[in-house]
Amino acid sequence: VTLGHRGKNKTLNLILPSFGLFLIGHSILFFNDKMFHPSFYTLSPIIGVCLIIWFSNKNELITKILSTKLFVGIGLISYSLYLWHYPIFAFVKITELVTGNMTFKLLLIPILLICSVISYYFIEKPLRNTKNSIKNIFILIFISSLILISYNLYVIHNNGVKNRLPELFQKNLSERNVNFHQKDNTQKIVLIGDSHSNSLEFNLNEKIKKKDFSLFRFSTHMYLTDFNYVFKKTGKLDERFINSNIKIDNFLKENSNLIIVFFQRWTLKLLETHFDNEEGYKEYLKEEDKFWERYFEPTNIKNSSQQQRKKYIKEGLISQINKIINQGHKLILVYPAPEMAFDTPKLLYMEYVKSFMFSKKEYSPSILMGSYEVYKKRNKLIFEILDSVENKNIYRVYPHKLFCDKQIKDRCVANDKNNIFYRDDDHLSIQGSKFVVDEIMKEIEKIELKSN
Repeated sequence: VTLGHRGKNKTLNLILPSFGLFLIGHSILFFNDKMFHPSFYTLSPIIGVCLIIWFSNKNELITKILSTKLFVGIGLISYSLYLWHYPIFAFVKITELVTGNMTFKLLLIPILLICSVISYYFIEKPLRNTKNSIKNIFILIFISSLILISYNLYVIHNNGVKNRLPELFQKNLSERNVNFHQKDNTQKIVLIGDSHSNSLEFNLNEKIKKKDFSLFRFSTHMYLTDFNYVFKKTGKLDERFINSNIKIDNFLKENSNLIIVFFQRWTLKLLETHFDNEEGYKEYLKEEDKFWERYFEPTNIKNSSQQQRKKYIKEGLISQINKIINQGHKLILVYPAPEMAFDTPKLLYMEYVKSFMFSKKEYSPSILMGSYEVYKKRNKLIFEILDSVENKNIYRVYPHKLFCDKQIKDRCVANDKNNIFYRDDDHLSIQGSKFVVDEIMKEIEKIELKSN
């Protein structure tokens, strides 16, 4: 910093740069992600920088320190540092390469500096050279842009460069755009539920096409009539929840002889807590985030306790199931899918990256898993609720029998050597949902046989 002082008061020239540095240091040490920016707090580092620049003086200590070759050099490459730090840190965070590895964390500093120095001397500095003609600069920018655009178009056209990865990672884990097969005068299958039932859409629709049935989809946090869905912090009602359940009610009344597939993330909504697999993985990062942000409450009751809400939901679900059956429909209850608490594809990809970087062996995925006992303990109440309703028109599908205590005793698996069964920490992937849909189709075939 050798701009020459602009402030003419010698006392201020000696004091204020140090105070400016203090303000900058204070913001580094005490600011956090919960503070709003820009805001009043943002003024602190800004004023600090202004004080250093305005009152810089060659006889003042802070100015002397910031004018050394080390700090001047860092200043020169600062823009390159700014550009490089995000992709490098993002890659490390996504792959979690540095987890528990302090040596690797420290190694990031020279890697970042080397990248910044190279880009400064070979890109930034040459482009700033006034001896270079505008024509040459535009040619360089045009060629670089053409290369980037061509590569991006190639990646988009091929849906990513999948062949660079093992076959395990080349398979789609979800399908967002499902065109539901619907025809007049055919058996109507109705899929009701939250985002967990979304994971069944693709495979169920494909099976329905082959049977030449019709598939209708209704999304709701829980099909519970005469209930509100309340935001804990504000006490406001989720109007979309009410409206979506009204639509379902109307559809079930207006149509007869439906086959309804009912699948939710039952236990999250019932216990109001995110999942802890009791083996080191939690669905939440902080204890205050453990509890679900909303709760179900009967429309005629306000400010109930969590224990009371469990009782009301139990009674409401049993009543809802009986209501569906009494309308003359067939009901397939899909019991809880095992939760994992860890992001299955991410963990496997991290494992692959580490294997690729540090091992010459051919990659063979680990089998990720959780405790079957923890699954049974967490879902005990919802099993009691769903098991308590007996009727010849109720059919049941048990996802845990497909993933738990089967491949590995007393464990619920999230993948095998060839397939990833989850697209995150609790939603089934296309591969995982295929097993559940196959079981659903078996129940639909039983209903067909009885009808004939």
